[in-house]
Amino acid sequence: MAPLLSVIVPIYKVEPYLRQCVESILGQTFQDMEIILVDDGSPDGCPAICDHYAEMDARVKVIHKQNGGLVNARKDGVRFSTGRYITFVDGDDWIDSGMYQAMWERIQMNHADILTTDYFYDGGHPIRNTAAVPEGIYRGKSLENLCDQMIYSGKFYQPGVFPVVWNKWFRREILLPNLFAVNENLTLGEDLACTYACILDAKCVEIYKSQCFYHYRIRQESMTKDFDQGYFRKCRYLYDYMDVCFADKKREDLQEQLKYHKVWMVMLGIKECAGGIRSIFTGRGRKNVEECYGDRDLARCMDGVDASGMKLPFLYRETWCALEERQTYRILVLTLLLKVPLFMEKVCRLFRQRNGKERL
Repeated sequence: MAPLLSVIVPIYKVEPYLRQCVESILGQTFQDMEIILVDDGSPDGCPAICDHYAEMDARVKVIHKQNGGLVNARKDGVRFSTGRYITFVDGDDWIDSGMYQAMWERIQMNHADILTTDYFYDGGHPIRNTAAVPEGIYRGKSLENLCDQMIYSGKFYQPGVFPVVWNKWFRREILLPNLFAVNENLTLGEDLACTYACILDAKCVEIYKSQCFYHYRIRQESMTKDFDQGYFRKCRYLYDYMDVCFADKKREDLQEQLKYHKVWMVMLGIKECAGGIRSIFTGRGRKNVEECYGDRDLARCMDGVDASGMKLPFLYRETWCALEERQTYRILVLTLLLKVPLFMEKVCRLFRQRNGKERL
């Protein structure tokens, strides 16, 4: 008999974290599930760890495959699955033991096609991220209203529904066509491309906030990477795909929401390529920003977005306008100011960690 739930875990280079991840799933009080570990050609000890858990527990199934990327790994896991509902866990994250039991109880009560929860942004001291829309059951007119604010809730940048797939349960019939339609060349925004398409096809969505279970791990190495020179190309791939998706579902009106996402993503890229104070004095930041002026992919992402007519925070609007006008030093100064809140957050996190260690 097919299990109620299939848990898909794409795995690539997460050896230090994989045991905690898998054991957190095996430790769920909810039992009616299969756990599909998709070893996406991981070159470390992950394949052996996967096989170990498959020998320990009959609910664990393992797929070993050549590296094909996150979207490809998720698709292969779903193809192999049999559950009525499908969920995901990233191989470096973990979940609290009562998560799936609580979600199953909500599904039994309200029969949602998609059930989504809050999650913890966890770098040692978890910070709870909560959806911008109210908790509740969305059907009919209320679901239409949810779709109208799922990407942009009216506050920048707070989506009405988080685009991530791993804090959600999807009814199988809703997920499969939308996941399999996602272009496997997408390496940025993969979750957005799947989740929002699923919501547009759903008859009932539940936003559940009373409890929070999922821990999204903040890895230090992911915070210190150099700027990805292909970043704006990846953004363009995402928006080209979403243009087709919205057209297929006859929801071209959602392009207005998507413009806020474009501003957000472009500003993230500009902040990274501009660098910090050292980059300004060495000239590296100026050079990187000026190279952006000729980037056709960046131009495609900015095309049709009139930031002056949008509800945006002052610094974001000014940075966008400076980018349009190619005012390099103004961009450099503004991006430094945009980084101040992030810098303060890091300082506070280090302070909390230090105090925690001192108490020990």
